[in-house]
Amino acid sequence: MKQKDHEAEYRIMEAAKIVFHKRGYFGARMQEIADEAGINKAMLHYYFRSKKNLFEAVFQEALGKVFGKIMSSFSKAGNFEDKLSSFVDSYIDLLISDPYIPAFVIHEINHNPEGIKNFLNEKTQVNPQLLIELINNEIKNNNLKDIDPFQIIMTIISSAIFPFIGKPILSHIFNIDEELFIELMNERKKIIPEIIMNGIRK
Repeated sequence: MKQKDHEAEYRIMEAAKIVFHKRGYFGARMQEIADEAGINKAMLHYYFRSKKNLFEAVFQEALGKVFGKIMSSFSKAGNFEDKLSSFVDSYIDLLISDPYIPAFVIHEINHNPEGIKNFLNEKTQVNPQLLIELINNEIKNNNLKDIDPFQIIMTIISSAIFPFIGKPILSHIFNIDEELFIELMNERKKIIPEIIMNGIRK
C-alpha cells in the first residue's frame, strides 16, 4: 500500500510540473492536474490539500535542483576552476533534462514577487554567502582579479541559463533544431569555464 501511495504522489508531482510549467500558478487548475495524473480530484486534494501546497512542493523542488547544483559543486574539493567546471557541467545537464525550470522560476517570481520572496525566506535554505566567501578568498589569495563576487556569480549562472530561456528565439534566428541545440549546450560545458576564467583569473 505504501508503494502505491508513493507512486500516486509521484504521478501527481510530475503532472503538476507539466501544468504549472505550462500555465503558471494562477493559470493552473487542480482538475487539469488531476486529469494529467490520471486520478480524481478528491485524491489530489487528499495528498496536497490545496493548489498552493502543490505549487510550493513543485517550486521548492525546482529551486532545490537549481541551488543544490550551485552549492554542491562549489563545496567540492579542488581549486576554483575545477569547481566552476563541475558546476557548469552538472547545471547544463540539469537544464537539458528539465529545460523548463528557468522560465518557470522566473515567470513565478515576476508574477508574484512578494509571495515568492516570503516562500524563499520560509522554505529554502539558500546561503549565497558561502559562494561569496569562496570567491573573496580566491581574490585575497591573488588567484582571481578583484571583481565583485556578485558579478562573477551572475556571469556564471546567466551564461548557463540564457540559452535555455532564449531557446525559442535562438532556434528561430539561427535555425537550430533540437539535436544541434543539445550539441551546442554540451560544447558550452567546456567553453563557459574557459571564457569566465580567462576574464577573472589574476
